[in-house]
Amino acid sequence: MAKLGELQKMAVVVITGSTINQGEALRQLAQLREEGFCFDVLMSYNAGRLLDKGAIEKALGPGQILESTGEVSPELFAQPYPTIIVPAMTAYSVAHIANITPESPAARAITGSVMTGKNVVVAVDGCCPHPPLRAEKGYRLTAGLQGTLREHLALVGSDGATVAPASHLAGM
Repeated sequence: MAKLGELQKMAVVVITGSTINQGEALRQLAQLREEGFCFDVLMSYNAGRLLDKGAIEKALGPGQILESTGEVSPELFAQPYPTIIVPAMTAYSVAHIANITPESPAARAITGSVMTGKNVVVAVDGCCPHPPLRAEKGYRLTAGLQGTLREHLALVGSDGATVAPASHLAGM
């Protein structure tokens, strides 16, 4: 039975490149690591260029950090993991996942996991229409864009993913 419990605490962290609230997301993931979670990481191309890999390694521990799944499809890469955590989904990625048109290995891993009923947890800070950090970065979303983002988040949630702020990741 202990092995089954260990399996349940294995997760792929899929990082799509949003810098909005990334620090809080890493703190939450570090807390999960302290509670016994083991992580492997799949980063999108943009995440690999925008984010601090050292901070990610420090927070998540000694698992793999991949920017590509190599010759294995992203869906197959994610298959053995019961949980997929997306610590800061980008607006671009949530649009593709909501419309079932994943454009990157990271989005394909998320979409495939949602479609196979896995426990997928998405932190919405990077794609939420209203975070104060978005305005601080110079984004001014019209009412139409805000509505589109809300619709995309609702679709991803209705497809089975749990959507919540990064500050709630450790409690999910």
